[in-house]
Amino acid sequence: MFTKNKTNVCKGIGILFLLFHHLFRTPTMILNNNVDFGSMNIDTINIFATSLRVCVWIFAFLLAYGLAFKYKRTPKEKRHSFVPTQWLNLMKPFWFIFIIAVGVFVFSGHSIVAKYSGNFLFAVFDFFAVADFFGTPKLLGVFWYMFFAQLVVFALPVLYKFCEKFGYLTILFSFFFMFFLNDGISTVNGGPYLEYLIVIILGILFAQKDVMNRLAAKSRGVAFKCLMFFLFLAIAAGAMYLREMIIPDDTLHLRGLCSAVAASSICISFGVYFNLKFLCAPLEFLGKYSGGMFIIHSMLYSMVPAFVYISPNPVLVYLILIGESLVITMAIFFVKKLIRYDKLFDLISSGFQKLPRLLLADKAE
Repeated sequence: MFTKNKTNVCKGIGILFLLFHHLFRTPTMILNNNVDFGSMNIDTINIFATSLRVCVWIFAFLLAYGLAFKYKRTPKEKRHSFVPTQWLNLMKPFWFIFIIAVGVFVFSGHSIVAKYSGNFLFAVFDFFAVADFFGTPKLLGVFWYMFFAQLVVFALPVLYKFCEKFGYLTILFSFFFMFFLNDGISTVNGGPYLEYLIVIILGILFAQKDVMNRLAAKSRGVAFKCLMFFLFLAIAAGAMYLREMIIPDDTLHLRGLCSAVAASSICISFGVYFNLKFLCAPLEFLGKYSGGMFIIHSMLYSMVPAFVYISPNPVLVYLILIGESLVITMAIFFVKKLIRYDKLFDLISSGFQKLPRLLLADKAE
């Protein structure tokens, strides 16, 4: 069954893809940091690293799937508090890491004043991860995803109703919807946000129709699971290949469609049919801490690259970044638990849940 453990396995795959993508996605990053791939062609490495950007679609799919699954199980009389509660759950770990990122940025010799052009409001926008909306500076490029994730949280109830009403036709409607719009919100770090609409719709539909668990229930025997595992991986590889072949002027957002197919196929492969315990266990462990690693690894290779690129060996550099970002994220988890950081936000969350009832009571009076 597609349990939380299986979700973490998929997140583990996603974070491994993300770290490789960020380390080796351009020739400049490889050459400037003296990474030696030996006889391997650097352009080939760059193409492979770029294709692993499908990791973002994996996280987006799992985000939409998880939110839709929670929304599905939330009684209708309690859905009024769903968005504020989920928004707070999304932001509270980000704010803790944001403070750490500011500290590392300053202590690594950078000017926080210069970063935000001397405008305190720009720092506030970044703290709430809405810099992309206002077009203001971000401390780290990966912060774009936090704004995107907030949009998904806010739009979830509406998108859920559309998917509930139209089923898989929502995918077709979304495709035509994108065709008549420009890119809308876009960032150099994440590209046009519209490219992720299809994968969000897929995540919601999969949750509504319980696709993952239904596939798991129909799987019979090791041979069948192996066949389906490699079949969906082949579909993912084919979709990623097509994505790289599409011309840059992608007015139809076909790149996003290909990435959505690849991401959902990867999640099916590893979330449903992959059951090798000796590999699932470490992937699940990485997935548990993937949210923190998502930001921490970017902080390391961009702010203090000397602590990451300490060897010309690409395998060692990759393992170092995995290890450092994992250990730091685990330490953050420990400190948050030690100071009972989450307890405070649990109280705030409960306040959010009570607020609508209090307002309704005031109106009734």
